[in-house]
Amino acid sequence: MVTKLTFKGEKRRKPRQDDERKRRKKDTKTDCQEAPVTLTSVNGVPTNIYDVPRDYLEYGWTLATSHKDLNGPVMICFDRSDHFGCLEFDEKFGLIAAEEKKVDIAEDAINFVDFEPKSPLFKLEPREVTQVLSVVNIENFLRLTQQTQTVSDDTLKLALKNSEGKYLSYDDDANTLVQTDVLTENAIFNLRANTDNLGFFISVGKMDSKNKLIVTKDLKFRIIQDTDDLLDDMNIYHIRVQTRNSDTGRKIIASLDLKNESRDQFFNDPKHNELLNRAVKELTKNGMKITNSLLSQIKRAVEEGNLNEFLITVKEKIKSDRRA
Repeated sequence: MVTKLTFKGEKRRKPRQDDERKRRKKDTKTDCQEAPVTLTSVNGVPTNIYDVPRDYLEYGWTLATSHKDLNGPVMICFDRSDHFGCLEFDEKFGLIAAEEKKVDIAEDAINFVDFEPKSPLFKLEPREVTQVLSVVNIENFLRLTQQTQTVSDDTLKLALKNSEGKYLSYDDDANTLVQTDVLTENAIFNLRANTDNLGFFISVGKMDSKNKLIVTKDLKFRIIQDTDDLLDDMNIYHIRVQTRNSDTGRKIIASLDLKNESRDQFFNDPKHNELLNRAVKELTKNGMKITNSLLSQIKRAVEEGNLNEFLITVKEKIKSDRRA
């Protein structure tokens, strides 16, 4: 399932025309030279990036495995004794725990991890915009307030906005999170990476205040001052991000864009274009539906010079499927 919710402050992406793609060629090359990607691990399976559906990269959600992934809209998800869900901002009650039946489960979700994820925690997607919070970079604020020296390597400080574009801020008196227009020290969230496994521990306000975001086993949301880190099992969260904003997702998209530019030039050659058209007609005649994914595989076979072998393999699969 691919979720296409839109969020306040998010820019809608439009399909790029060929001339626009060319204008961006220089920047795309820079991205790919920095971290070239051709193979990645998707749900524990080594996968060629050209086999990853583009829609999943553009509109899907994936697991944040490091601070580098924390950009744009995020879902803060939890597992409490096999009860899954996410944090959701309610205008009346503030931040609450939304249980599993209130979110979507994407069975075909992709995660850039080196194991096969079995838990629904790796498949959650938002059903409502209130289940999505937006990450705000606060480096300038930290610099101005002279707090940068307090940040440890395993911790990222950021602010979070709700679907109304308001900052989430800790209210000392009510001991809860409220929405505000102004960024203050109480609106700073501290995300400490779990060095033993995946996930993040989250507190709000000054790091030494240890105001932990807690979801109990009966799915009640609380903010508790936990100076001795005794409640880590109720303070651990998996954060899901839009795949295109994740570090690996960005690199894959940049590599694909660069490859597509090169591929366009390759198929401008009438000889290569004729091979492509002939293969498409042949598979269509054999009853194959030509999807974007299949078309990409055909193009790759033409580029690599093994089109005949590819067509034989596909035809054998067609026959096998029909017999089944």
